[in-house]
Amino acid sequence: MTGTNTSAKRNISIDYLRGLAATGILCYHMYLFNFGEADSSSILAKIKIYGVAIFYVISGLTLSLVYLNKLQFNKASIGDFYFKRAVRVIPLLWLATILQVLIDSNHGWPPLKKIATNVTVFYGSFKPSTFLVGGAWSIGNEILFYLLFPLLVWLIVKNIKLFYLALLIIAAPFFYYTFKGLNPAVTLGHQWDTYANSFDQFIYFAIGILFGTFQPALVKFKNYLPVFIIILVLLFTYYPVTGEPIQLVVGPTRIALSLLTVAVCYLFYNCDFEFLPGFIKVILKFLAECSYSIYLLHQIIYAGLQRFVHSTPVVMITLTVTLTLILSYISYNYFELFFMNWGKRYVQKKRADKLVASSF
Repeated sequence: MTGTNTSAKRNISIDYLRGLAATGILCYHMYLFNFGEADSSSILAKIKIYGVAIFYVISGLTLSLVYLNKLQFNKASIGDFYFKRAVRVIPLLWLATILQVLIDSNHGWPPLKKIATNVTVFYGSFKPSTFLVGGAWSIGNEILFYLLFPLLVWLIVKNIKLFYLALLIIAAPFFYYTFKGLNPAVTLGHQWDTYANSFDQFIYFAIGILFGTFQPALVKFKNYLPVFIIILVLLFTYYPVTGEPIQLVVGPTRIALSLLTVAVCYLFYNCDFEFLPGFIKVILKFLAECSYSIYLLHQIIYAGLQRFVHSTPVVMITLTVTLTLILSYISYNYFELFFMNWGKRYVQKKRADKLVASSF
């Protein structure tokens, strides 16, 4: 496969970007909960939308780097892939759902059907509003993307042109919703299920896979890449748009901001941040490792504090951010890692048992 990236080495730079995106979404929600919806001209409103797009691109890119030359098209290999993805994503999602239900219990218990859809997680890929946890809609989309990932890898291995054709097909719903399916005269909140559905978002994940099919091509410009990243971020920040956040996801504005977003992802993929001071790399590594917990838990923590603390926005924001960082550290090191390591051991044991059985 010409141009295919044969390295499965973890890319620290895109991990940094994942952590920054999660932190940006945390900042947006702190503003939303305390001061109201941000105008679309605000960087926070843009992060609300395109921070999640960054997650999708990075997810596709990371999986592509790891599995493009590793995934085999048989039941065992694909089953192991699905299992590893499940133990990485679902335990924390279930925990967050339980916490959300308990926090909201003073308003009554959710219908049994809604609880069931949250436990199974798949239905949310088609109706994001069924999720009880704020932000979990994107996890539902990710799960559907994981299900389709082996097919996209198969297309790449079979004939890269088939993958390019698939990209065009995947892009079609994105362009439909951008120019037709979403009404710029109606608030984004009233169209959230339409905007957040997986078919509208799938193109970001697929572009991430595309990036992973090639070795980083800009390494010879590595000294200039941080400057390019800053320029793109400034263009993203000051892109001229105003009004309700729906304006960020319709028409040429969405195309421009999406291109800037995926370009930043690609530059991070190519960039080497070894020049950063050690303490900054420690902070970025912490945010990267805890990004999933930060993303899923911060709204739950804020809601929990609201039940017991009645104070100024500054106090609420300080408490929420502090507790989010502390609990996310605990979650990653003592909850998420537990399930990830257990999943690895289970897969390794299953493979070893199969090898022993085949030797007789």
